[in-house]
Amino acid sequence: MTVAEGGTRRTIAAQVGAKASQLLAIVGNLTNDGTLLLGDLTTEPGTLSEIGDYIQNSDGTFFEGIGSGGSGMFDVTGDINLGGMLDIGLLGGFNPANDEVFNLIQFNGAETGYFSGIEGSDAAGWTVLYGAKVSDLIQLEYIDPNATPPCVPEPSVWLDQVFLLSLALVYPFIRRRLAPGHCHPTE
Repeated sequence: MTVAEGGTRRTIAAQVGAKASQLLAIVGNLTNDGTLLLGDLTTEPGTLSEIGDYIQNSDGTFFEGIGSGGSGMFDVTGDINLGGMLDIGLLGGFNPANDEVFNLIQFNGAETGYFSGIEGSDAAGWTVLYGAKVSDLIQLEYIDPNATPPCVPEPSVWLDQVFLLSLALVYPFIRRRLAPGHCHPTE
């Protein structure tokens, strides 16, 4: 990961300790060409503040640990430009509930780019919400791929029901028109 300070670029390792209560702040624009890891890989998510802009290039990975206590938080005071991968790790045997939403990145500037993909724990079940529910906040939503979807009838079933209902409503009028004593257009 590269931090730009006054035109000087230097590579740093930024790993927050295992306790979510610990806070690490980076001052200066941050470019991620490696892995940004909030917290640790096994116990708890962490919190990181970026005082400046955050750029994640196509070869960068953002690792988000999610546990029973929630997710980590990356707070950026400037713009964010996303690329590369999002890697999700479920910590301490945690299993998210269907439709559960977690905060990922809070930012104050402009948002450009997208993660190119998601890898890690149940990658197929995760969706990144780019400012969808709350502006200036990127969230993760988990949709259990094994959950039973709500029961929605096939279109052919409800179309058949609509046809039968329509026929039941129209039949008395048709029957009355065809009853003896009524004038028929063919007579």
